Amino acid sequence: MCKERVRRLQAAMTAAGQDAMILYTNFIRSAAVSYLTAFSPYWADGMLLVPREGEPVFATTLSKRVGSWIQTVKPIGDLVASPTPGTVLGKRLAEMANVRRVAILELDKFPGGLFDELSAALPGVGIVDGSETFAQARAALDDVERRLLTKADIIALQALDSLDLIGRSLGEAVGAVEKAARL
Repeated sequence: MCKERVRRLQAAMTAAGQDAMILYTNFIRSAAVSYLTAFSPYWADGMLLVPREGEPVFATTLSKRVGSWIQTVKPIGDLVASPTPGTVLGKRLAEMANVRRVAILELDKFPGGLFDELSAALPGVGIVDGSETFAQARAALDDVERRLLTKADIIALQALDSLDLIGRSLGEAVGAVEKAARL
């Protein structure tokens, strides 16, 4: 599943003329990296480098000790632990042949310090927003997502069907629906 998702992203990057994509993750923004790797790196900053060809590389600010555990639960790609993940991934990109254009998912929300680390390692390389490219790759649903959406739809419909509005305030009604869905 993850390898197919990475391949879809790589195909979208090729179509957009992008040589690599960087996806930032932290406690609040773990969804994109989790989608591609089936790993939820929610407790520390990290960056996923997806080259147009080859395996992704996940760089995290966590220690190497934690890194050995991460590698056992992250099914794809390489892992690098560093206090300066932007520098590490920038150097990797600089070592790749013909890297001229790097996309960053949600460039406008990308941390400035990491941007500085990347751009310092990549003089002459164009850095562009990769949000549209990622959205194109993400638009296709796979079987797992279809099953999850079907299950979520069933849960929502059952919760709404259980609602009795008589004598309830809006807050009580919403609470009852949420409780039914959670149960």
